[in-house]
Amino acid sequence: MVQEDHRKQEIFNQFETSNFDNSSYIVDFLKDLQKQDVVLYKIGCSLDKAYKYSDSLYNNKAKNYYVCDYMNEWINKKKKNYISKGNKCENTALWDRYIEVLWEKLGDFEERKHWCVRTPVKHGCSFSSPGKTVYPLCFAIVVIVTVIFFVLYKFSTVQTLFYNLINKKGKKQINVYEDLSGYLGMYRNNDVHYQESRGINMLKKVEE
Repeated sequence: MVQEDHRKQEIFNQFETSNFDNSSYIVDFLKDLQKQDVVLYKIGCSLDKAYKYSDSLYNNKAKNYYVCDYMNEWINKKKKNYISKGNKCENTALWDRYIEVLWEKLGDFEERKHWCVRTPVKHGCSFSSPGKTVYPLCFAIVVIVTVIFFVLYKFSTVQTLFYNLINKKGKKQINVYEDLSGYLGMYRNNDVHYQESRGINMLKKVEE
């Protein structure tokens, strides 16, 4: 186990320091990164050299398949370290766009025939652009404001109708009271007039 770890570390060191030159088509593929993300550009160049060094170990008589596992482990550590610094989602997108695609391109090169299959480690990320975040937020705000306005409008309308109904009932009650008072007043007047007339008639009869 100790011997294997030592061998692995030696190979990792060779991945970092190998003297192989970068292929021109790889440099051309990575040229946009040279200004956009220097760290990722250097990782891409290191991967090109690491793949060539792995070829040199794999293509001997022993067919050292373990070197593929080492190269996957090495690049996965690079990925973890790169993604952990800065914006995780943006870094993941850049990594997939360049490094993972570069791995496939390296496997296509000449007689390699993808002898080393990529086994990436996934890093979960819910990626959303600013536009995708802003538009739903604006829509939600508009909906909330509309609902509040609608509720307030309906409430004020119902409240107005309720007040009008109360006022109408109140006016009707007042009118009924006034009518009743009028009738009672007329009855009292007629009763007084009747009593007065009756008293006068009784006096006349007494005098006779």
